[in-house]
Amino acid sequence: MTYLQYTDKELEIMISNYRQLRVQLLRIRENIMVPHVITDTNTGGGSSGFLSNPTEMTAIRLAEDDGLNDIKNIGLAIENTYALLPKEKQKMMLAYFIDRDPKLKDKEIARRLYIDRTTLWRWKNQIRQIYKNELINLKKAEKK
Repeated sequence: MTYLQYTDKELEIMISNYRQLRVQLLRIRENIMVPHVITDTNTGGGSSGFLSNPTEMTAIRLAEDDGLNDIKNIGLAIENTYALLPKEKQKMMLAYFIDRDPKLKDKEIARRLYIDRTTLWRWKNQIRQIYKNELINLKKAEKK
């Protein structure tokens, strides 16, 4: 699925799962760096497709793993979005998306941030759009 096809809800869930994303990224990286079984990707026959340098082979596997790269892009887009926001919207992003207490309603989050609910919703939409643009920009940069 391309980043343009994500629904608003899916984008919000991606931002909300930032902390779990970092754990998942570390787990995938660890599995690539210390695999249980090294697979030979040589499908054409002939000489072995393995490189003689194990460090180089690990670096190539890390660079070419699509799942790892997608997770890195999602996390980087979240971090870029956060960095682009003014302080009050950064606080909102943390309170609403990243560190949100699931028991809190929008009204309570807005009250704690000293804003009204319409401002909360407007900022939420702005953050989601900035995040979507960051995902698209990272995808474009990856293709170059």
